[in-house]
Amino acid sequence: VATHLEEMGDIEKSNQYFRKYHDLNKRMTASEQENKLRSIAFQMEADEFAEKHRAYEILAEQLKEQTQVLEEKSRALELSNERMQIISEIGQKITSSLNLKDIFDQIYRHTNNMMRADVLGIGVSKDHDNVLEYAYFIEDSIKLKPFTIPLSSETSWAVWCYKNSREVFVNDIEVEYDKYIKGFQNTQGGLMHSLLFCPLIVNNKTIGVITVQSKDKNTYETNHMDTLRILASYAAIAINNARQSAELEAEVKSRQNAQQELEKLNRKLKDLSEIDGLTSVANRRKFDSLFPEEWERARRDQIPLSLLLIDVDFFKEYNDHYG
Repeated sequence: VATHLEEMGDIEKSNQYFRKYHDLNKRMTASEQENKLRSIAFQMEADEFAEKHRAYEILAEQLKEQTQVLEEKSRALELSNERMQIISEIGQKITSSLNLKDIFDQIYRHTNNMMRADVLGIGVSKDHDNVLEYAYFIEDSIKLKPFTIPLSSETSWAVWCYKNSREVFVNDIEVEYDKYIKGFQNTQGGLMHSLLFCPLIVNNKTIGVITVQSKDKNTYETNHMDTLRILASYAAIAINNARQSAELEAEVKSRQNAQQELEKLNRKLKDLSEIDGLTSVANRRKFDSLFPEEWERARRDQIPLSLLLIDVDFFKEYNDHYG
């Protein structure tokens, strides 16, 4: 319109329309800029919100992970406390018994509840024979006959454990045997691929070993070794107490037998001192000790007491002749 009016020569109206156009264009430009600024501000707010939301999501994920870790640690702690309580109860039971068979049976029964034990064996040293004696060895719930392992063996896990007073932790004997022994072979039973051995130590002295074994590889974890280590401490005390009790009982019995022999000997000596060796008749010593008793008995019971004196003629000649 402004251009048309300008062509017609109406400059004044043309300028008015040009001003209106300019003002309108200016207002539109300002509005567009304002809208753009609003859009940018909105986008920035949206981006900031998205960043905050993502930060919250990351934080929430971290908190969730930390919560899971704490829950796992809490559960592990609960299991550990439960295990410790069970082991403590086992320890009280086995250390209160002096019967080795009862001690071994309780150890086997409770160990099977805490870990896989295809084999449980307890070997005790016999120093004078220079061997480890397995009086208790169970495989697949069957008790095997007692056997011994020479302490000179270089292929025995038990001997290595005993001599070094150190634990054996193996989850694959074919790969790990050379850390401990010069070659592996079975002393008893079937081939076991996972092994735990722990020394039995009392007063810094190793008195034997305890072992738990599995037919499968990778059976045991660190917590199983921890459990066996604590169990071994209780077992060592119980076995040592039982052995000392048995030794004390044997000593007491030996002394009782010696006392009985001494009493028999004293009675024999007394008899010899009161009996005439030639005639087997009580002598004057016996008379002197027995007469006061009989005198008091007769007086108490109001009964007569008779004394017979006999003189044997020519007894000296008889004695000299016959001895």
